[in-house]
Amino acid sequence: MPEPLVFYSTNTLLAYNISQKYYGEKHFVWCTPHFESWSGTGEYTVPNSSSPKEIFINLYQAVLSMDRHSSKIDENRIGLRRGVNAKKAANVINDQQAREILAVIKKAERDLFRPYLYVIPYSSVKDLLVEVPPDQRANPVAEEYKILELPRSCFDRIEYAWR
Repeated sequence: MPEPLVFYSTNTLLAYNISQKYYGEKHFVWCTPHFESWSGTGEYTVPNSSSPKEIFINLYQAVLSMDRHSSKIDENRIGLRRGVNAKKAANVINDQQAREILAVIKKAERDLFRPYLYVIPYSSVKDLLVEVPPDQRANPVAEEYKILELPRSCFDRIEYAWR
């Protein structure tokens, strides 16, 4: 199978800003070489819950409709709090910074969860990719990867025009 050209990941404005300010412009991403769940040939690629396109749409709709009960936004808050704990344990941030970030996450308005699509050239991250074990993927046969510290210089960020 040929090497992919790019990987895709959907993240939020809040996650982006936290990584830029507190984590040395290094971003944690869960990514895939497939933008959506089905290819143009009708071939299955990744389930909707791991599809960057579907995640983007769900976050976009939750923010646009001011959905105060969005599970995608709730999941993002949980993931960001988990990230704070991991960065604190790794001594990337101190106690004061951890408290500050947790306060930001708790008080963040829905608008801060608007989605960004990260387009990540494979050639710049091939040595950073960590394959997600089958039991942690949304579907064991899907292609899913993590990048633990994606430098800002290694991806482009796409945001859909709001209003």
